[in-house]
Amino acid sequence: MIEFSFRKGLRKTTIKIYDDIDQLPIERFNKANKYWMLHDNIGSSISDFDLNHFNKLALLAGDKEKCIAELNNFRILVHNIQNEINVEHLSFACLIHSIDGKENNDLTEDSLNAILKELSDRGLTQEMLKKKAEFIREKIYEDLEFFFPDQFTNPLSQHYWRQQKQKLLLKLKSIAEGKNYDDEIEKIDSATRKDMKIKNFYGKESEEIKYEKEFDNDCIILSSYVNQPIKTLTVKEYFNLRKYVSAKNKKQKK
Repeated sequence: MIEFSFRKGLRKTTIKIYDDIDQLPIERFNKANKYWMLHDNIGSSISDFDLNHFNKLALLAGDKEKCIAELNNFRILVHNIQNEINVEHLSFACLIHSIDGKENNDLTEDSLNAILKELSDRGLTQEMLKKKAEFIREKIYEDLEFFFPDQFTNPLSQHYWRQQKQKLLLKLKSIAEGKNYDDEIEKIDSATRKDMKIKNFYGKESEEIKYEKEFDNDCIILSSYVNQPIKTLTVKEYFNLRKYVSAKNKKQKK
């Protein structure tokens, strides 16, 4: 865990935050990871209008089904902003172990929002929160990718960014040479549209609901292999157990 402090006037506040998979309970990670998924796909603030939605909608023009899914996700972001729900901040709150020595074990959304308001009143700025949240998330995922590369490698995402890099290079080449590369750029855009999967976060079949159900199902399946509640395992223990069970099942099928 890491510890950091901030002040408002004479009052100093110290919080402890989970930042490694050896200590972080899987239930907390699962909750934080759900909010990270929402942040990545829907966004958390007005700045995500362009970053998460308008750019995608422009690229997906002509694909009615994907455009509708993206517009529904955009509606969720607008609703969240109107109701002062910031999923990036909620993910950070999930990882807070304690505030001035008082442990936080309530992971309901109301409790997480109350914690965020309390910390804001005590002097924690959005800038400080965002910086810490991004650092902690990066650290956790570096560990996950190192120990469990099969479960935390996203080839499609890597392919997407390779396409965008190629597109940018063509645009720079066009400026430098004074030539037109619109046909090549359109081919990249066409391939990106075809590859791009728009996750649905609207309605009863949303990715958020599927995510929660899958975790609950995993807990039921894995519970027969250990003598403690699955949700009390650390992240490292949980994914090691999943790896063991998966290898065992594959061995039995041979």
